[in-house]
Amino acid sequence: MTIYTGYMQNQQLDGRPKISVSMACHICRAYQRWQRDCGRNFGFLFLDLTEAFYRVLRPLALGGQWNDETIAKMAQRLRLPDDVLADLHVKLQEPHSLELAGAPSHHQRYIRSLHQDTFFYVDGQTDICRTELGSRPGDSFADIIFGYLWARLLRQLQDDLQQVGLLEVVSQPTVLGLNGQHSSTELPLLGPTWCDDLAVVGAADSPNAIVNKMGTIASYLLDHCEAMAMTPNLKRGKTEILFGFAGKNSRSAKRTYFPHDNGGWLPVVCSHRTVHLHITGEYQHLGGLLHHGGDQRKEMKRRLAMAHVSFGEHRKLLFHNRDFTVERRFQLFRTLVLSKLVYGTESWILRTDKSRFGLHCAIIRLYRRLLRVAPDAHLTDDDICSQLGAVSPTVLLRVQCLRYLGLVYKTAGADIWAIFLHDKVWIELIGADLRWMYLQLHHSSALTDPDLHFEEWEHILRQYPGFWKRLVNRAGEHGSRPST
Repeated sequence: MTIYTGYMQNQQLDGRPKISVSMACHICRAYQRWQRDCGRNFGFLFLDLTEAFYRVLRPLALGGQWNDETIAKMAQRLRLPDDVLADLHVKLQEPHSLELAGAPSHHQRYIRSLHQDTFFYVDGQTDICRTELGSRPGDSFADIIFGYLWARLLRQLQDDLQQVGLLEVVSQPTVLGLNGQHSSTELPLLGPTWCDDLAVVGAADSPNAIVNKMGTIASYLLDHCEAMAMTPNLKRGKTEILFGFAGKNSRSAKRTYFPHDNGGWLPVVCSHRTVHLHITGEYQHLGGLLHHGGDQRKEMKRRLAMAHVSFGEHRKLLFHNRDFTVERRFQLFRTLVLSKLVYGTESWILRTDKSRFGLHCAIIRLYRRLLRVAPDAHLTDDDICSQLGAVSPTVLLRVQCLRYLGLVYKTAGADIWAIFLHDKVWIELIGADLRWMYLQLHHSSALTDPDLHFEEWEHILRQYPGFWKRLVNRAGEHGSRPST
């Protein structure tokens, strides 16, 4: 794991210990809000690969013996253009990914041996076959093999973009925490990656500049994928570009690149071909919805719809089953419904009172459905929460954010903290949640006001993550009690 994580590109998050997938989505949202606050144009290039694990060219990732006939068969199987074979031969002459990662020779040999012979059990008999393409079927080690090769591609892409001045940078924070300040040292910022889901970020001062920049970045990325025998999925909803235009000529750019609700197309000239990438106004990335406006209202509606659909699927069998106690039904409700609703809410910013009040009422309606409360029953929100033993919607969202803060302190590196510190609205939201937590605990805890002595809180966040979770749960239980 030390070798693997040390070789990964800085924003390549999958496979790292205790990293949450929601952090990758938060990076995109934080970068988007940062650029909007600065009044700059921004772009996201989203890439998705076709059969990423099954099309891994093992000699590039693991090394080993290969010949021209084997490579020709692989190219034919992957339907690679003839022009790509020359580039592929050049790549095969270079050190493979395990060697570039600095893995010991015995480490390289046993990984190659592990993936060389595949065993299939058919009708109680063992069938042995030697495979040379892709990862082993059903192997949990597949994402690691792909990760080595993907890290190699991302590193080369980062170096190429840096040489031509297209790579984004972010100022390194002086301290990894909410009190960190930006220094003069710059860190490279390519964009978050989770498995084969990549989001390359870019920003520019004018709409035309960001379109040209993202088109050039797309050309470099597609060329690197082709050279590594990887096949991007260029269909709509898979590999797309999202633009956020601002400032002068932004309206003209919107009319040009969004001629209708479905968006337009951007021609990208690559080394061996020209492709057209779809321009979108919203993209579903890692389970979360990114909108060009930077608002989470549409994501909120989508999550509420998913929660109601999930409730309907289990309503008769579980949630309205009289053989279950209310406590048991609410426990199932939290697992099957509430978990879908609150996914990603730790990075939401609802800017209007109408949106916040709408979310509050929607969660209360779900609580009422669980209790089978009649529409004309005059029960207060506190009555509903008390009967279920549930926290109020506001407390629910606060607890979600505070738990996530503990995870960020535990796992985020300098490049991630540098982006989060630019997300001023999120920082203010976390500050308000910490002050609320202090008000819930100040009679039963020695912790002082976080606005005056935040170092005490940071010490717990850094050194005692388990105790931090218990403090957050205690604050949530206290905050859910009706006021007297």
